[in-house]
Amino acid sequence: MTDGSKAVLLPRDLRAAAKLYGREIAKFGPVESGYRNQSYAFCSLGHWYNLVLQENSVHSAKKTRLIGEIGSQLAATGLPVRSLADPRIVKLRAGAWSRIASLYHYLPGCTIPWEAYTMKHIKLLGWALADFHREAARLSPHGLPDVETVCLRQLDKMEQYFSPAVLRAVQNKLHVVPQLTFFAAYRVCFTALLTTPGRQLLHMDFVRGNILFDTPRPSDRWQIGDIALTGLLDLEKAAVGHPLVDIARTLTFLLADCSQKSALQLRRYFLDSGYNKRGGSRIKPLSVTLPTGVKCDVLETCMQFFWLYDFYKFLRSNPYESLGENYHYVRTRDILLQKNLLHCI
Repeated sequence: MTDGSKAVLLPRDLRAAAKLYGREIAKFGPVESGYRNQSYAFCSLGHWYNLVLQENSVHSAKKTRLIGEIGSQLAATGLPVRSLADPRIVKLRAGAWSRIASLYHYLPGCTIPWEAYTMKHIKLLGWALADFHREAARLSPHGLPDVETVCLRQLDKMEQYFSPAVLRAVQNKLHVVPQLTFFAAYRVCFTALLTTPGRQLLHMDFVRGNILFDTPRPSDRWQIGDIALTGLLDLEKAAVGHPLVDIARTLTFLLADCSQKSALQLRRYFLDSGYNKRGGSRIKPLSVTLPTGVKCDVLETCMQFFWLYDFYKFLRSNPYESLGENYHYVRTRDILLQKNLLHCI
């Protein structure tokens, strides 16, 4: 069923999997591997599809059905969101190898690296997120977690991770110390947002690897000049919450990874020209009051949390000694230093 340790479907096996959905493959397309899944493009009777494989578990099958239903609802509004071409979830097995398969309609375009993002790409990103929020606000998704609850659990894990021994290691090897006193503000912020009006379906992974670009066609909803945003992928992290949390998650990636643009330019392109102007939305400032009586801006507070969370994930997933060679870690670290969320030692 698979090709060695890479666990890639061989052509004959992909044909067999497609037949389970009643499709005969006329042409093979690209194969893409994500963090938790693999996607196989193929053409059948003039239509292109993506066969997506994920780990076989009860949770994975349930989540795949849920996000498939949500994707289909969003696609019905005209959004180019990956949607199911067949409601069936198929189990594939070969020895110890086991995956669940789902069949989606194909979306044209490709992802591009952060360094290739131009002013047009960033404006399109903001525009698309605004439209996504507008259409998603009309849905009533069931079975999704509250994003604030997810963030509070992540905060718990971060607090447990940064034990005195870990803090000493971070200080000795990376020469920085995270300012854990800010954690109380994040906890207050996310707790307050749980009861704040305006909660709705959020994407929560509206970033480079899930955004497709291509040359414009007349039917493309989002296009500026010679660039069109043609597809939105992966609702795996979809949740219910306040839209500012979704905006903050995307902005933290943009500001950390699009180093060819200044922070002011990124905010202007993404928020002002993209989300507000082209998306026809308006980001309204929102603040919460801390026990000390100090008010904190929700967007900025959420962004700080996500940068610290990304910093924590770098520490959890990599040897400390190698982090200095990781560009994305260095960018995230430097932003935290600028905002006094890390201190140099």
